[in-house]
Amino acid sequence: MRIVFGINNFDNAGAENFMLRLAKYFSFKGHEIALFSLFPIEEKHLYRVKIIFGDTFSSVELIGPYLPNRFLDFFLWKINRAAMIVGKLDWRKEFIENKTKQKIINFKPDLLNSHLFETDDFFSKDLTIPHVISMHGPYEYYLYKDSNDDGELDQITKATGNKILNNNFIERAEKVLSKSKNVIYCADKNLEILQHVEISNLILEKIYYGYERKEQSVKNREVTQLNIGMFARGVESKGWDILIAAFLRLEDKYEHITLMLAFSETNYMDYLKLKYAKHEKIQFLGLIDPIDEFLSSIDLVAFPTYYPGESLPNTIIESLMFDIPVISTQHAEIPNMIQYNGVLAGTIVNIQGVEFDEQVKRFSDAIEKYLINPNFLQEQKENCKIVSNQFEMDTCYNKYLDFFSKVTNQNL
Repeated sequence: MRIVFGINNFDNAGAENFMLRLAKYFSFKGHEIALFSLFPIEEKHLYRVKIIFGDTFSSVELIGPYLPNRFLDFFLWKINRAAMIVGKLDWRKEFIENKTKQKIINFKPDLLNSHLFETDDFFSKDLTIPHVISMHGPYEYYLYKDSNDDGELDQITKATGNKILNNNFIERAEKVLSKSKNVIYCADKNLEILQHVEISNLILEKIYYGYERKEQSVKNREVTQLNIGMFARGVESKGWDILIAAFLRLEDKYEHITLMLAFSETNYMDYLKLKYAKHEKIQFLGLIDPIDEFLSSIDLVAFPTYYPGESLPNTIIESLMFDIPVISTQHAEIPNMIQYNGVLAGTIVNIQGVEFDEQVKRFSDAIEKYLINPNFLQEQKENCKIVSNQFEMDTCYNKYLDFFSKVTNQNL
């Protein structure tokens, strides 16, 4: 099968990392793969792709947006100004989009698979190739928010109860879903958008992310030391301040604990580093990619996320794959992720609707339970081997392949 896997860019975030893992596995299984980036491919992102794909990178085609040279772009802007006189406002944009779509068509794909809304939107316009949307959170994220942790703004048009609906986005989403029809989602909350649109004959399937299990390096440190870790995007709603405050409640009582934090660099994380600079037991490690070495030194992951776009956090999947129990929140798909057939590999802490100090106390109490009972920690480490089975890459691949096959067969 010839497949184009598309996303906004190849950044180091949940949807991006999963799409690249999935595309790599499809390539490994003998499919012909192209990776599409809606935005220009940055050198640092290209480097990430090369590292992830390794020896198989040479067999993958990269497709980015059409970028006219300066000489051509000079004339495109001139034509665009002339087109505006007759009411055609976006002539240059349409020209570039059509050139980009031609690059996709030239690959002769059997199927397009997009992983973020902006790319869903792009693939759904004027392309007659079968299209599968993989949902990761933006549909419910853009549905209500007027701004997000990354500072992006959405136009707000209507208030409903205690939430604000973005009618602009709802109209766009309805057009995209009506055109594409085929949706893979990873968390039940992804389907919230369907309460606000009218679409017939939508094909839906829930599939968890896959992750290839790796050999773990030996943890070379004193057995008396216990490292608590967190790794995620460096935005406030991932719960960094809750975890740090919870750790500070425990550091004097338990001298053998350390808090290790890995994150994408942001102004918010710079603020936290400055605020807690005097605390030697808190290590601000910054971006670590790949994350394997970091995980090999962690005993327990705490993840107090309330991020609105959360669906199926890679933080939890990767922790479980490294036999690390996770303390997290009753948010998105997380409660189902840390258990399997009644076997638990973590703890859920409910922080919704309570004040910050109570959130901190609840997380502190949950962490302390593992500190005072090493057998409980060890038991859950063993449980990780069972719970993590639901994220095996081969299982994910087979489900995706089956869905892709049904979609392409329908279009024969």
